[in-house]
Amino acid sequence: MEFVSDAHQRYENGNPVMGHQKCGRKITIEANSNGCNGYKLVDGDGFIVRIHNLDVNKPNMSPKPMRVISTSNEKVELKGYPVKAMTPFGWDDFDLSDYGLTLTLLGCVVRQCTLHMYDRNVDIEYYIEDADLPQIDLSAFAKSSETTKVEMTDVEKYAILSMQKLKAGDEGGAYSSSVDCYASFKYSPEVLRNVRDYENVGMSLLTLLTFGRIDDIDIQQRIASVSYLFLSMGLQKDSGNINMYRCRFLLLHMYHEPFQYTVMSALNLNSGFGFFGGMSSFTARDAMHAMKFADLQDCPTLSRIDSTFVNAERDLQQKNSQWILR
Repeated sequence: MEFVSDAHQRYENGNPVMGHQKCGRKITIEANSNGCNGYKLVDGDGFIVRIHNLDVNKPNMSPKPMRVISTSNEKVELKGYPVKAMTPFGWDDFDLSDYGLTLTLLGCVVRQCTLHMYDRNVDIEYYIEDADLPQIDLSAFAKSSETTKVEMTDVEKYAILSMQKLKAGDEGGAYSSSVDCYASFKYSPEVLRNVRDYENVGMSLLTLLTFGRIDDIDIQQRIASVSYLFLSMGLQKDSGNINMYRCRFLLLHMYHEPFQYTVMSALNLNSGFGFFGGMSSFTARDAMHAMKFADLQDCPTLSRIDSTFVNAERDLQQKNSQWILR
């Protein structure tokens, strides 16, 4: 949908400021079919909102991913949501819920578009004075409201919070939030089907393990398995993410004993000679070595990060030579 405005009015704290602005702006709302440059998005989730300054032929606002939050005969409301955005320091969490857009309707005619900047209590009303009001097909918004509106799970909320606190140096807060992340699916694992932020959930659960406060190997296995699953799902979407490769490798490297149970189950080896000292455990061990070696081959940058990966690569290359000779 495109709405070409020839005038707008800015409001701060509900009061009009700067006067009536007679200038051209184009508001574009596009279905998110294949993401948006600068963001990590799930294809098909919501819309991309753009505002273009027609007077100088330049963007007036960077693209904002938004989801439909309500539809009626009078208006359609969209709002931003937390995403991963590219920054000068790499991918980082960016909360776009401070932005929203409201389409004011009269039947199928758009009367005006209002951009909301909630954190600043600012609204900008874009309208048309000297042209016909555009008609739009509202079915796309109605469908989006019914089928693609996705509420963030508690698993994801706690995972994002734990990562934010860890980056801020608050290790106690990071540990507490990562515990909450695990607790939010501990007794209802079916909620994991609704998780879309694979990276933060996988990294948060790995962080929980690294604090070293969990002694029960069954719990370690459960956390390691879910962490590995989401890191792997994240890499399917973003195969160039070095940090997820790093975390997945470290999970296998540091928590090979609890994760060995999962590998044995996946390879149907639990009926072998026992977990410890039998052929089953050797087969699972070799499979995990192969998994780590594959990560180093797929992401060679890992071996240049620090000595942990350099030494691991040297060791795995020796094992790989032994496998070839068998």
